[in-house]
Amino acid sequence: MAPLFPNPTWGWGEEGARGVDRRWPPELRQLAALELQEAMEDLTRNSERLEKALLTDVQELFSKQHRLLTTSTMGRFKGQLLKVVQRSGSPQQWQQDGLRRNAEKHFDAVLASLMVPGIGGPSRQQLNTAFGQQLTDQTSKYLESPPMQLSAMNAMRRRTG
Repeated sequence: MAPLFPNPTWGWGEEGARGVDRRWPPELRQLAALELQEAMEDLTRNSERLEKALLTDVQELFSKQHRLLTTSTMGRFKGQLLKVVQRSGSPQQWQQDGLRRNAEKHFDAVLASLMVPGIGGPSRQQLNTAFGQQLTDQTSKYLESPPMQLSAMNAMRRRTG
């Protein structure tokens, strides 16, 4: 391993600062040590600021990805539900449960790849629970919507007519 200071005249200066030439007069060594200490403090402050900015950016990115995942999974679920309604008129509970289970599994699998340890925020379980509640709310609203009712009526006409 190489020595910390290959040049023997460089070493610890006044008040423990590194990089001060021991051949300098004491006043100059002290001034250099103070300047070096200030530079180190500035570096520490800047790194803390950059770390906070990076954490904020990662949290914002996760939030956007979570929103996109929720929207795309919900759209996929609604598309599958619409196909069931168009085929049978009104979906049976077991069909809704199967579609819901598939949507929740898909959401959880993708969410697992998005989770970043150490950024804080809600846990994976909390996000899955919130998605399940949103899925329940959206399903009932979607099934009662006029376009779905029209699709159900058209499917019933095809079956009976």
